[in-house]
Amino acid sequence: MKDNQIIIGIPGKWKDRTELIQTVASQSEGYLLAGNVFHNSDKNITFQAEIHDYEPTLKESFSYASKDAFSENALEEINGHTFTVYIIADVSNTGTVIDLIDAGAAILKAGGMAVKIETAGIAHSKEDWQHLHHSPDILSVYAILSRSSERKTIIVLSE
Repeated sequence: MKDNQIIIGIPGKWKDRTELIQTVASQSEGYLLAGNVFHNSDKNITFQAEIHDYEPTLKESFSYASKDAFSENALEEINGHTFTVYIIADVSNTGTVIDLIDAGAAILKAGGMAVKIETAGIAHSKEDWQHLHHSPDILSVYAILSRSSERKTIIVLSE
């Protein structure tokens, strides 16, 4: 992993990979998931993506990364996930972070349950991420990354 990368993971409950890909195409407002690419041609946004099968420790990972802010019901829902979509961004400025927030919101619209910033060890509920998506000002972007390392935050916020 590069120092200027941010990786987000979004678990969801899809019957199989085909359903995941079709749901993303039909519900994510222009995004397509093809192979290892997550792309929106209208917005000219492209990220690397990975799809992982069920991960038995994901519930605990989200609990820890949320600082126990997730309800037990939310954690049980995450425990029932079938796949996790990982979106990998090489970050050079705040615009890339805002695009990554948009990409995360697109997966949430397609059935994602929550978002974990893997590179910072921070988890956000679906509602919190959607709120950030609707008001992505610089302070909100900073707040979502505030528990990350200072070095990564500086890279993210410098133009």
